[in-house]
Amino acid sequence: MAHIGRRKIGLGRLIVAVRVGLIVCIVAAAYQPAHASFHFGRIVEICQGIPQHPTAQYIIIMPYSNSQHVFANVQVSIYNAAGIRQTDFATFVSNLPSTTTNQRSILVATAAAQTIFGITPDQVATGTLPASGLVCFLKGAVSPTVADCVSYGDYTGSTLAGGSQAGPPAATMPSGLVLRRDLGADGTLQALDDTNNSALDFRLSAPTPENFARTRISELTITDIAGSVTLTWTNTAGSYTIHKMGDSTTIRDSLAVDTSIGTSWMDPTPDQFPGVTYYLVKP
Repeated sequence: MAHIGRRKIGLGRLIVAVRVGLIVCIVAAAYQPAHASFHFGRIVEICQGIPQHPTAQYIIIMPYSNSQHVFANVQVSIYNAAGIRQTDFATFVSNLPSTTTNQRSILVATAAAQTIFGITPDQVATGTLPASGLVCFLKGAVSPTVADCVSYGDYTGSTLAGGSQAGPPAATMPSGLVLRRDLGADGTLQALDDTNNSALDFRLSAPTPENFARTRISELTITDIAGSVTLTWTNTAGSYTIHKMGDSTTIRDSLAVDTSIGTSWMDPTPDQFPGVTYYLVKP
């Protein structure tokens, strides 16, 4: 009987040990990084403004995974060329409206950018992007979780939280052009598209703002053939209004665009905007 009693005591201790182990595992799991949050997002485009509208600024964040929707209180921080933190570009006031976030653009834009581009931002920005500097998005005042940083222009800072993720700076943005992340031949954002080297990861491009609802503009190229200017664009749908870049004055209304073949328009007044290399198509 004594032997049986010892067995019962041993079994009881085993049950207690298992329960304690389960509790420890649960508690430990609760303190693991919450990757179903915003961690798998990357900055894919930075715009410092366009001609005649230098305050029309925006950045685009794009996750490369779903369930990256917990953006409430995420800060878009900015630093000047010397690495000194400035007034934040924006702070998200709420989470994204859907957990389907993979390859979705998250537009953080100033009120001026919203007016010029005609696209509602996912978060309105109140700060100002410096001519050269560092842009990060992070969360937490103490030991913040930094998802991504991009340096550009003459940025020389090197001791910022998250600054090491940016690497050598990308190019300075000429007026009217933006920095766009190189997404490779497949055109989709993946983890390997971020090499922690801004100079290699970004290239100059025309502005292509797009929000989470997939409202976007499209670029038009202008070709001068025998004195006639042709406006050509692709990857759009529906009816749009054509505008001069940086000008809200309507040139004319377009017809529906066939995305499979594109559409060309003969500009009736090819000299009305000399030197313009592309137009905006606003929804």
